[in-house]
Amino acid sequence: LIYSPLCAKNLCCIEGPPVAGTNGEIIDGRSCFTCGHSGHLASFCPNIGFQGVQYTFLQDLNTNRGDIISINWILLDTGSTFSSFCNGAMLSSVKSCAPMTSYTNGGQLTYLKKGAISILRGIYFDNSAIANILSIKDVVKMYRVTMDTDDADNSIFIHTPCYY
Repeated sequence: LIYSPLCAKNLCCIEGPPVAGTNGEIIDGRSCFTCGHSGHLASFCPNIGFQGVQYTFLQDLNTNRGDIISINWILLDTGSTFSSFCNGAMLSSVKSCAPMTSYTNGGQLTYLKKGAISILRGIYFDNSAIANILSIKDVVKMYRVTMDTDDADNSIFIHTPCYY
């Protein structure tokens, strides 16, 4: 991370891509008085208690992705609002789509392509995304999803239809 000269109220601002606030918005030209990142106000700071650690982790993840999350893994995410993949080899029917920009705590990314896997279509694709993420929000539109908390692994199951 690069620290710039002192900014308003003598706080140090952190240079880098703007970081969306917890309200999902990026505010141009504003820096947070809590964490120093640009893009959000302190009242919507996603780094409260992290003091930039979360952002630093995501920047490191983008740089050293293969060392942390394998590009061959698929993460089933309960918090994602859309599905996106970084590994195009896992997708079929990859085609251009209308631009869709995602705003996350790690910055923003504009997707220009979509593809499919065997159980889901309409997955955004960009090889610079941080992981292959299936959003439960997308999956439950087509399948029943359950979680077994009795299991030591806290397993999540996607119930696909059985054909006899």
